[in-house]
Order: sequence, then C-alpha cells, then structure tokens
Amino acid sequence: MAAPLLYRSGFILFNHVNHLVSRAQMAKKKPNEPKAIKSIVYQAPSAFVGIFYLVIASWAVFCVVFLETVFSRMGISVLYGLGMIAFILVTMCYFSLAFAYKVEVWHDGRIKLTSIRKTFHARAQDIPYIEGPQLPLGFVRFRLELEKGYLFAVKNDDTLQKALSVIRGNNPDIRFKHL
Repeated sequence: MAAPLLYRSGFILFNHVNHLVSRAQMAKKKPNEPKAIKSIVYQAPSAFVGIFYLVIASWAVFCVVFLETVFSRMGISVLYGLGMIAFILVTMCYFSLAFAYKVEVWHDGRIKLTSIRKTFHARAQDIPYIEGPQLPLGFVRFRLELEKGYLFAVKNDDTLQKALSVIRGNNPDIRFKHL
C-alpha cells in the first residue's frame, strides 16, 4: 500500500511542478507581442555570379596586356599608361562589387539588397521602377530617386517572382519592365 501511495504523490508533485513551469512560461510571453514576419529571400546562382566576376577579371588582364603594348608602341610612358589603366580597373571593380547577389523582401514592404561591397535597405514605396533583364539571365535594376541597385537574376525563378509580387503588392504605382 505504501508503494501506490508514493507513486501517486510523485505523480501529483510532478503535475504540480509542470503546471507551475507552464504558468511561468505563459507569464513571460506578452499577449500583444507581434508575430515574426517572414521574408522571401532570393539568392542568385553562385555559378552566375562567379562567371560574371571571372569575366571582369579576365577583361582586366586583357586590358593591362593589350593597352601596355599599345602605349609602348605610341611612345607613351608605361607608368602613365599603367596608372590610367589601374584607375579605370579599380573604378570598374569598385562599382561591380556593388551588384547584389541576394534580395530579401518582407511582407510589410522592406527590401534588403546584399552585395559584396554593401548592404542596401529600401522600402517598396520608395521604388518607382523595376527593370528586368531582356534575356533569361541578367540584372534586375531597382531604380530609386538617388541611386540604383542591381541584382544578379534568373528571370523565371519562382522565388524572385514571389519577391517581386510582394513588392508590387506594397506599391501599386510601381512600374515593371521586362518582368
């Protein structure tokens, strides 16, 4: 008789502790706490991004080799020519590193474009125009008032189309071209 009584008291004690723990957890939760807003994330294929930067690097090597021979034939100082080429290539690389490889769109209209050089935040209401690529692969251009954001994109990707539809839903006045 002592064993069932001990078992029963342990069971009652366990239920009481479990009840206290669940009440403590309920007290920690705020009733008016908003639910986490999910976002739609589109990331460009890494092969596409890699090929783009490989073409940029090969173009840089070609320019250095070709223009160095042109400058030497013309009798222009090699240092002057290499300085000019270096300026052009650094500028080109600086701007090409700002092309975004990932876009994240929240249902409330926030947009985040992520590139190697920077992360760009915007709202769907601030974007009057989005232009897509004319080919299946290319860049999607987000035009704002002061700057433009470019995104590596596969035009027919479902995730990209969902992200663009969320942007369209938050800004009915937005204009789309080639999308």
